[in-house]
Amino acid sequence: MLNTQILKLFRSFQPEEFEDFNDFVRSPYFNKSKSLIGLWDAVKKYSPEYNSENLKKEAIFAEVFKDREYKDGTMRNLISSMNNLIEKFLEIRFHEMDKFQCNYNTLIYCLIKNYPELFQKNYKKILADYDDKSEGQDYHYLNKYMIQRLGSAFGNLTGKISTGIYAQGESLICFFLIHFFQAQFNAAVLKIRRNEEIKETAMKDFRESFDMENFLEKFKNKNDIDYKILSLYYYMLLSFEDSEDTEIFNKFKKSFYETTGLIQKHEQENALSSILNTSVNRINMGINGAYREYTEIQRFRIKSDFNLKVTNDKINTAKLIIIIKNLFEAGEIELVTSEYLQYKDALIEEEKESIDNFFNAFKCFSEKDYNSSLSYSSKFRPKIEIHKIYLKLLQLKCYYELNESEAFDYALDSYRQILYRNDAFSEELKTYNKNFVTSLNNLFQYKLFPKGNFDDIKFEILNNKMVGKDWLKEKMEELESKIKK
Repeated sequence: MLNTQILKLFRSFQPEEFEDFNDFVRSPYFNKSKSLIGLWDAVKKYSPEYNSENLKKEAIFAEVFKDREYKDGTMRNLISSMNNLIEKFLEIRFHEMDKFQCNYNTLIYCLIKNYPELFQKNYKKILADYDDKSEGQDYHYLNKYMIQRLGSAFGNLTGKISTGIYAQGESLICFFLIHFFQAQFNAAVLKIRRNEEIKETAMKDFRESFDMENFLEKFKNKNDIDYKILSLYYYMLLSFEDSEDTEIFNKFKKSFYETTGLIQKHEQENALSSILNTSVNRINMGINGAYREYTEIQRFRIKSDFNLKVTNDKINTAKLIIIIKNLFEAGEIELVTSEYLQYKDALIEEEKESIDNFFNAFKCFSEKDYNSSLSYSSKFRPKIEIHKIYLKLLQLKCYYELNESEAFDYALDSYRQILYRNDAFSEELKTYNKNFVTSLNNLFQYKLFPKGNFDDIKFEILNNKMVGKDWLKEKMEELESKIKK
């Protein structure tokens, strides 16, 4: 069989690429070898699979060289040349797809060749293409800066100092700040999710020595659209670092909504993922209104047609699980049911039954059918440690409602084993979970054997950060009303 790498490349060709390569291999500018044309003609008949027995080297050699005796060295050289030709074709195709690089290279060529009229004509046209802020791509500002820099270079060559240097500086600052905020955001993710301390770095020093709020406020007066985009990334960072700060979170939400339509779809998805993660952090802390905020953002996601599918029409299972948990806990039964039914068939086949059990466990709990909830939860097979925590907390709630003290104690011990032995959980998340089970255990013991000071339990629930706080407050109030009677 012919070289498998070549056949693999041929199989990757889309129909338009097949036709373009057919022209490419016949272009004397790129290929002057009739043997390579013959090789292509002999092989292309077997597209798109390229798995025929006729693709053996000896058979192809006979078709290309007719009556000549087969020589393996000649065939190897021909295959090597074809491989080089394919790589050249793909390289050109890649550069053609990169609009910015093609435009940039055109301006560079005009500078090198000293074509001032052609440079000015292309410069104005290309700069206009990158003056549309709705493009909003990560590298929009960098591309614009690089083009403006060529404009300044052209001005120096012609003896004309361009005032475009100011716009050039603004583009560079915007690019730097966006990626600086993103780098700081990633450092915050490491701290929270992997329990790593943020190290003393130049990034940290720069940020601490710079009044970002004041700078952005000044920027707002110069360009409102750039200000909105920079604010999105800035408040995304601040809100993730300090999810408890409701004022910052609301600024992040405002920036998120205001930049819809200003940035590309993939950037909106990243921002949406971040605001949902921050919202989940607020739920884990037990912040008042956090479930309402989470539901609002999920409704925006659905309305804006951001779906959960990733590749091959399959969905992100982890995202679906957290949506099921939080929307059920928020009391949004109709919304979560609609979402689950929409994506249920897109689950990976081997996960369908397990996720269905997870959904039904929370559904039954919301319907106060605690025994069925326990039955479904026992059939859920979590693959991620945090999902085990979701499962154990749900079971603890069920045993509380059923007044099953022995099962409650067993589930509590199992939960603590998962939590304490896992280094992947941040100390904050561990604390929020520990506070919940401590208060739940105290409340449960008081419910079964009313001893001690109920006000102390109430104080802990109301003043500590914890997961499941809304539900725990509800149980506390139910118990308090019975005490008063």
